Amino acid sequence: AASAAVAQVAVGLRFLAVATRPLAAEGLAASSASPPATASTASPADDPTASAPERRSSQVFTVGVFCEPGDAHALRAWGGLAGVPLRQLCAGSFHCCALSTSGELYTWGHPLGRDVSNGNLLGHGPIPLPAEHAPLAQPPRRVAGLAQHPVAEVSCSTYSVLALTTDGRAFTWGDSDGDALGHDEDECSAPRWLDAPSLRGQNLAHGAVAYTNAAVATTDGRVFMWGGNAWERGIAAGRAARGPSEITWSGAPPCYQCTSVSLAWRHGYLLFHKRA
Repeated sequence: AASAAVAQVAVGLRFLAVATRPLAAEGLAASSASPPATASTASPADDPTASAPERRSSQVFTVGVFCEPGDAHALRAWGGLAGVPLRQLCAGSFHCCALSTSGELYTWGHPLGRDVSNGNLLGHGPIPLPAEHAPLAQPPRRVAGLAQHPVAEVSCSTYSVLALTTDGRAFTWGDSDGDALGHDEDECSAPRWLDAPSLRGQNLAHGAVAYTNAAVATTDGRVFMWGGNAWERGIAAGRAARGPSEITWSGAPPCYQCTSVSLAWRHGYLLFHKRA
Protein backbone atom coordinates (compact mmCIF):
# COMPACT_ATOMS: atom_id res chain seq x y z
CA ALA A 1 0.00 0.00 0.00
CA ALA A 2 1.09 3.60 -0.67
CA SER A 3 0.86 4.41 3.03
CA ALA A 4 3.31 1.68 4.10
CA ALA A 5 6.94 0.80 3.56
CA VAL A 6 8.57 -2.62 3.69
CA ALA A 7 10.54 -3.00 6.91
CA GLN A 8 11.62 -6.68 6.87
CA VAL A 9 11.46 -9.68 4.54
CA ALA A 10 11.83 -13.42 5.19
CA VAL A 11 11.76 -16.27 2.68
CA GLY A 12 10.62 -19.85 3.27
CA LEU A 13 10.79 -22.77 0.87
CA ARG A 14 7.66 -21.75 -1.04
CA PHE A 15 6.41 -18.62 0.70
CA LEU A 16 7.42 -15.02 1.28
CA ALA A 17 6.82 -13.02 4.47
CA VAL A 18 6.91 -9.23 4.60
CA ALA A 19 6.61 -6.85 7.54
CA THR A 20 5.58 -3.28 6.80
CA ARG A 21 5.63 -0.04 8.75
CA PRO A 22 3.65 3.16 8.15
CA LEU A 23 5.18 6.03 6.28
CA ALA A 24 5.78 9.04 8.53
CA ALA A 25 3.91 11.22 6.09
CA GLU A 26 0.68 9.44 6.96
CA GLY A 27 0.69 11.02 10.41
CA LEU A 28 1.08 7.72 12.27
CA ALA A 29 3.87 7.55 14.80
CA ALA A 30 6.89 5.71 13.49
CA SER A 31 7.99 2.76 15.59
CA SER A 32 11.25 4.51 16.41
CA ALA A 33 9.30 7.34 18.04
CA SER A 34 7.38 5.03 20.36
CA PRO A 35 8.51 4.68 23.97
CA PRO A 36 10.61 1.57 24.58
CA ALA A 37 8.49 -1.45 25.45
CA THR A 38 9.24 -3.77 28.32
CA ALA A 39 8.80 -7.51 28.61
CA SER A 40 5.57 -7.02 30.53
CA THR A 41 4.07 -4.55 28.06
CA ALA A 42 1.06 -5.96 26.20
CA SER A 43 1.24 -5.62 22.44
CA PRO A 44 -1.63 -4.10 20.42
CA ALA A 45 -2.35 -7.58 19.02
CA ASP A 46 -3.15 -8.76 22.54
CA ASP A 47 -5.10 -5.63 23.51
CA PRO A 48 -8.69 -5.53 22.20
CA THR A 49 -9.01 -1.91 23.35
CA ALA A 50 -6.16 -0.69 21.14
CA SER A 51 -7.19 2.08 18.76
CA ALA A 52 -7.62 1.38 15.07
CA PRO A 53 -4.63 3.58 14.02
CA GLU A 54 -2.43 1.77 16.54
CA ARG A 55 -3.49 -1.64 15.24
CA ARG A 56 -2.85 -0.49 11.65
CA SER A 57 0.57 0.94 12.45
CA SER A 58 2.34 -2.18 11.20
CA GLN A 59 1.37 -5.33 9.32
CA VAL A 60 2.79 -8.75 8.48
CA PHE A 61 1.88 -10.37 5.15
CA THR A 62 2.63 -13.74 3.58
CA VAL A 63 2.06 -15.18 0.13
CA GLY A 64 2.66 -18.69 -1.21
CA VAL A 65 2.45 -22.17 0.32
CA PHE A 66 3.63 -23.12 3.81
CA CYS A 67 3.57 -26.87 3.15
CA GLU A 68 0.46 -28.56 1.73
CA PRO A 69 -1.63 -27.40 -1.26
CA GLY A 70 -4.39 -26.46 1.16
CA ASP A 71 -2.03 -23.87 2.67
CA ALA A 72 -1.71 -21.96 -0.61
CA HIS A 73 -2.76 -18.35 -0.29
CA ALA A 74 -2.54 -15.05 -2.10
CA LEU A 75 -1.05 -12.05 -0.32
CA ARG A 76 -2.74 -11.83 3.08
CA ALA A 77 -2.28 -9.85 6.27
CA TRP A 78 -2.20 -11.68 9.59
CA GLY A 79 -4.48 -9.80 11.96
CA GLY A 80 -2.85 -11.31 15.05
CA LEU A 81 0.31 -9.34 14.28
CA ALA A 82 -1.33 -6.03 13.34
CA GLY A 83 0.22 -3.23 15.35
CA VAL A 84 2.98 -5.38 16.86
CA PRO A 85 6.30 -3.50 16.50
CA LEU A 86 8.81 -6.04 15.26
CA ARG A 87 12.51 -6.43 15.94
CA GLN A 88 12.98 -9.43 13.68
CA LEU A 89 11.18 -11.52 11.07
CA CYS A 90 12.63 -14.87 10.00
CA ALA A 91 11.46 -18.03 8.25
CA GLY A 92 12.19 -21.73 8.13
CA SER A 93 11.15 -23.80 5.16
CA PHE A 94 7.58 -24.29 6.40
CA HIS A 95 7.10 -21.82 9.27
CA CYS A 96 7.74 -18.24 10.25
CA CYS A 97 8.78 -16.36 13.41
CA ALA A 98 8.11 -12.74 14.34
CA LEU A 99 9.93 -11.21 17.32
CA SER A 100 8.48 -8.07 18.88
CA THR A 101 10.56 -5.22 20.27
CA SER A 102 9.43 -6.23 23.76
CA GLY A 103 10.75 -9.78 23.38
CA GLU A 104 7.52 -11.63 22.55
CA LEU A 105 7.93 -14.41 19.98
CA TYR A 106 5.09 -15.32 17.62
CA THR A 107 5.15 -18.32 15.26
CA TRP A 108 2.88 -19.48 12.47
CA GLY A 109 2.84 -21.75 9.43
CA HIS A 110 2.89 -25.54 9.25
CA PRO A 111 3.77 -27.32 12.52
CA LEU A 112 5.46 -30.39 11.01
CA GLY A 113 6.66 -29.67 7.48
CA ARG A 114 6.81 -31.90 4.44
CA ASP A 115 8.94 -34.68 5.99
CA VAL A 116 6.99 -34.63 9.30
CA SER A 117 9.21 -33.17 12.02
CA ASN A 118 9.48 -35.14 15.25
CA GLY A 119 8.77 -31.90 17.13
CA ASN A 120 6.32 -29.02 16.63
CA LEU A 121 8.11 -26.38 14.56
CA LEU A 122 5.89 -23.67 16.04
CA GLY A 123 6.84 -24.48 19.63
CA HIS A 124 3.25 -24.77 20.87
CA GLY A 125 3.51 -28.26 22.32
CA PRO A 126 2.80 -31.78 21.03
CA ILE A 127 0.31 -32.20 18.20
CA PRO A 128 -2.37 -34.65 19.36
CA LEU A 129 -3.36 -35.79 15.89
CA PRO A 130 -1.57 -38.61 14.03
CA ALA A 131 1.08 -37.25 11.70
CA GLU A 132 -0.86 -38.24 8.59
CA HIS A 133 -3.73 -36.05 9.79
CA ALA A 134 -1.60 -33.07 10.76
CA PRO A 135 -3.47 -29.77 10.60
CA LEU A 136 -2.93 -27.23 7.90
CA ALA A 137 -0.96 -24.06 8.52
CA GLN A 138 -1.65 -22.34 11.84
CA PRO A 139 -2.14 -18.56 12.35
CA PRO A 140 0.29 -16.45 14.41
CA ARG A 141 0.34 -17.28 18.09
CA ARG A 142 2.68 -16.24 20.89
CA VAL A 143 5.03 -18.98 22.08
CA ALA A 144 3.80 -19.55 25.61
CA GLY A 145 6.91 -21.45 26.66
CA LEU A 146 8.92 -18.24 26.38
CA ALA A 147 6.41 -15.93 28.07
CA GLN A 148 8.70 -15.56 31.10
CA HIS A 149 11.85 -15.28 28.97
CA PRO A 150 11.98 -12.17 26.73
CA VAL A 151 13.67 -13.10 23.45
CA ALA A 152 16.52 -11.05 22.02
CA GLU A 153 17.13 -12.97 18.78
CA VAL A 154 15.66 -15.89 16.84
CA SER A 155 16.98 -18.08 14.03
CA CYS A 156 15.11 -20.66 11.92
CA SER A 157 16.37 -23.66 10.02
CA THR A 158 14.40 -26.04 7.81
CA TYR A 159 13.08 -28.00 10.79
CA SER A 160 14.38 -26.26 13.91
CA VAL A 161 14.31 -22.96 15.82
CA LEU A 162 16.87 -21.31 18.10
CA ALA A 163 15.84 -18.46 20.40
CA LEU A 164 18.30 -16.45 22.50
CA THR A 165 16.86 -14.66 25.51
CA THR A 166 17.80 -11.29 26.94
CA ASP A 167 19.50 -13.01 29.88
CA GLY A 168 21.90 -14.83 27.54
CA ARG A 169 20.34 -18.29 27.37
CA ALA A 170 19.49 -20.48 24.36
CA PHE A 171 16.21 -22.33 23.79
CA THR A 172 15.63 -24.77 20.92
CA TRP A 173 12.75 -26.84 19.56
CA GLY A 174 11.62 -28.68 16.44
CA ASP A 175 13.20 -31.70 14.78
CA SER A 176 16.02 -33.34 16.75
CA ASP A 177 17.60 -35.37 13.92
CA GLY A 178 21.36 -34.99 13.77
CA ASP A 179 21.46 -33.48 17.27
CA ALA A 180 20.20 -30.27 15.70
CA LEU A 181 18.70 -29.02 18.96
CA GLY A 182 21.83 -29.49 21.07
CA HIS A 183 20.08 -31.63 23.71
CA ASP A 184 18.83 -35.20 24.01
CA GLU A 185 15.05 -34.66 23.85
CA ASP A 186 13.94 -36.67 20.82
CA GLU A 187 10.50 -35.09 20.46
CA CYS A 188 10.82 -31.41 21.33
CA SER A 189 7.61 -29.53 20.60
CA ALA A 190 8.13 -26.55 22.92
CA PRO A 191 11.13 -24.38 23.83
CA ARG A 192 13.73 -26.22 25.91
CA TRP A 193 16.59 -24.47 27.63
CA LEU A 194 19.90 -25.66 26.23
CA ASP A 195 21.52 -26.29 29.60
CA ALA A 196 24.62 -28.03 28.26
CA PRO A 197 27.66 -28.16 30.59
CA SER A 198 29.77 -26.32 28.01
CA LEU A 199 27.30 -23.40 27.97
CA ARG A 200 26.79 -23.00 31.71
CA GLY A 201 27.95 -19.59 32.84
CA GLN A 202 28.15 -18.32 29.26
CA ASN A 203 26.26 -15.19 28.20
CA LEU A 204 25.03 -15.95 24.68
CA ALA A 205 24.66 -12.95 22.39
CA HIS A 206 24.02 -14.26 18.88
CA GLY A 207 23.16 -17.57 17.24
CA ALA A 208 22.33 -19.26 13.96
CA VAL A 209 20.90 -22.55 12.70
CA ALA A 210 21.16 -24.10 9.24
CA TYR A 211 19.78 -27.52 8.31
CA THR A 212 20.87 -29.69 11.29
CA ASN A 213 23.74 -27.40 12.30
CA ALA A 214 23.77 -24.64 14.92
CA ALA A 215 26.19 -22.22 16.59
CA VAL A 216 26.15 -19.45 19.19
CA ALA A 217 28.57 -16.63 20.02
CA THR A 218 29.06 -15.32 23.55
CA THR A 219 29.49 -11.75 24.69
CA ASP A 220 33.20 -12.37 25.34
CA GLY A 221 33.92 -13.74 21.86
CA ARG A 222 33.69 -17.50 22.29
CA VAL A 223 31.80 -19.69 19.77
CA PHE A 224 30.07 -23.03 20.39
CA MET A 225 28.65 -25.35 17.75
CA TRP A 226 26.50 -28.49 17.68
CA GLY A 227 24.55 -30.78 15.33
CA GLY A 228 25.41 -32.00 11.84
CA ASN A 229 25.23 -35.67 12.79
CA ALA A 230 22.61 -36.96 10.33
CA TRP A 231 21.45 -36.88 6.74
CA GLU A 232 23.68 -34.60 4.64
CA ARG A 233 25.44 -33.53 7.84
CA GLY A 234 27.06 -30.12 7.29
CA ILE A 235 29.52 -27.69 8.82
CA ALA A 236 29.12 -29.03 12.38
CA ALA A 237 29.80 -32.64 11.40
CA GLY A 238 32.89 -34.56 12.47
CA ARG A 239 33.17 -33.33 16.05
CA ALA A 240 33.73 -35.78 18.87
CA ALA A 241 31.02 -34.20 21.05
CA ARG A 242 27.30 -34.53 20.39
CA GLY A 243 26.25 -31.42 22.30
CA PRO A 244 27.62 -27.88 22.08
CA SER A 245 31.41 -27.73 21.91
CA GLU A 246 33.72 -24.76 21.56
CA ILE A 247 35.42 -24.09 18.26
CA THR A 248 38.59 -22.10 17.60
CA TRP A 249 39.99 -20.39 14.55
CA SER A 250 43.17 -18.83 13.22
CA GLY A 251 43.92 -15.72 11.23
CA ALA A 252 42.22 -13.13 13.43
CA PRO A 253 44.52 -10.82 15.45
CA PRO A 254 44.20 -11.29 19.23
CA CYS A 255 42.89 -7.75 19.58
CA TYR A 256 39.70 -8.81 17.77
CA GLN A 257 36.88 -10.95 19.15
CA CYS A 258 34.01 -12.76 17.48
CA THR A 259 30.71 -10.97 18.07
CA SER A 260 28.30 -12.79 15.78
CA VAL A 261 27.91 -15.93 13.70
CA SER A 262 25.96 -16.90 10.59
CA LEU A 263 25.58 -20.42 9.21
CA ALA A 264 24.65 -22.12 5.99
CA TRP A 265 24.69 -25.85 5.28
CA ARG A 266 28.42 -26.33 4.68
CA HIS A 267 29.89 -22.94 5.48
CA GLY A 268 29.60 -20.16 8.01
CA TYR A 269 30.71 -16.64 8.81
CA LEU A 270 32.20 -15.19 11.97
CA LEU A 271 31.95 -11.44 12.50
CA PHE A 272 34.78 -9.85 14.46
CA HIS A 273 35.10 -6.50 16.16
CA LYS A 274 38.16 -4.90 17.70
CA ARG A 275 38.21 -5.23 21.46
CA ALA A 276 37.58 -2.03 23.38
